[in-house]
Amino acid sequence: MKILVTARSFRQTPGRHHELLEQSGHEVMESPVDRPLKEAELVELIGDADGVILGLDYVTAEVIEAGGQLKVLSRYGVGVDRVDLEAATEAGVVVTNTPGTNHIAVAELTLGLMLSLARLIPQHNRRAKEGSWAREKGTELAGKTVGIIGLGTVGREVAKRLRGFDAKLVVHDPYVSADVVEDKGLKGLTWKHFCVRQT
Repeated sequence: MKILVTARSFRQTPGRHHELLEQSGHEVMESPVDRPLKEAELVELIGDADGVILGLDYVTAEVIEAGGQLKVLSRYGVGVDRVDLEAATEAGVVVTNTPGTNHIAVAELTLGLMLSLARLIPQHNRRAKEGSWAREKGTELAGKTVGIIGLGTVGREVAKRLRGFDAKLVVHDPYVSADVVEDKGLKGLTWKHFCVRQT
């Protein structure tokens, strides 16, 4: 079998996943570029691939049609919104994802960006590079009310980390109940539903 790997983070992150692919006996072909592939590029590469480990590439019906012996599209991440699921189903191609591969990294990046904004880190970095030590007052996360929209896997990890900053949390997710929040170790959240799930 031939496996096409387009996911940049999969290719660039060392780990056992590389060993498993090498030891599988399958032929592994990596993307020739360091970015998500365009439709025409995927069409050109996917022709004799049995499976693809996808990154942020858009897999259209045309791409799926070009994959004459395609059996599996595996998204290295959670979302499959960039895959034409209807076309894949019609072609008998299985579409999978990999929950849990990056939720910690995304939550930590979210906190990093929040701290950068609150403490004006980019501005101070730019000034220091320009030879200026002029300071501008930032703000603290402690005691602030922080809203989280969506309390899925990433949202819960962000909430856990914000509690360490003594921030007050308000969450909005019409699909998750307060019981789920408590089961996930997030007691103490200010739970507010701003809309009700329509059935």
